[in-house]
Amino acid sequence: MTKGLHDQVLWNDIRQGSEQAFSELYFRYDDILLSYGYTLIKDRELIKDSIQELFLDIWKRRNTSLVPEKVNRYLLKAFRRLLLRRINQDKKKLKEKETTGDITENPEEDHLIAQESENHQHKYLSQMISTLPNRQREIIYLKYYQGFTYEEIALIMGIQHEAAWNLLSRAIGKLREQAIDVKHILCLFLSFLWFFF
Repeated sequence: MTKGLHDQVLWNDIRQGSEQAFSELYFRYDDILLSYGYTLIKDRELIKDSIQELFLDIWKRRNTSLVPEKVNRYLLKAFRRLLLRRINQDKKKLKEKETTGDITENPEEDHLIAQESENHQHKYLSQMISTLPNRQREIIYLKYYQGFTYEEIALIMGIQHEAAWNLLSRAIGKLREQAIDVKHILCLFLSFLWFFF
C-alpha cells in the first residue's frame, strides 16, 4: 500500500469518526507542518497553534469533507493558507506592541530553536543513511540529494530502470525499519519531501 493511498484510507476512516485514524494522521504530519511553518515565520507557538487549528477544523468538518487526491499536498496548502491568515491577523497586534514598546519576541532564540530542530533532523537522517549498504546509500544520494530521475540514476549506476526503483524501495524500507517510531519516520523523510513538493 503506498503512502498516498494509506493517507486516503486514514482520511476515509476520519470521515467515519475514527479518532485513532485522526491521531495517526496528526502525528504523521505535525513535524512536517512545523518545519514548513518555520519557512514562513519563526514563531513556534503560532505555528503549533495553527497546526492544531488545522486539524481541529479537519475533525469538525469530517462528515462533509471529501477525500483529497493527495493528502500531503492538501495539508501543506491548507496549513499555508491558515498560517498566512493568522500572520496577517497578528500583524495588527505586533504593530500595537511596537507602538507601546511591549515586544516580547526573541528572533535570535526562535532562529536557534529552528536551527537546532533542523540540525537534529539532518543528523538523524545522516546516521541512518550511513548504516545502509553502499549501493543503497548511493541511490539515496542520487535521488534525494541530487534530484536525478530513475532513468538518470539507471544510466549513472549502469542498471535497469526497474532495478533502480527496486533498489531505492529496499533502501527506504531499511530506513523505515531503523526508525524508532512514526515521528522519526517523518523526520527522516522531511528532507526528502522538499525536493519534490
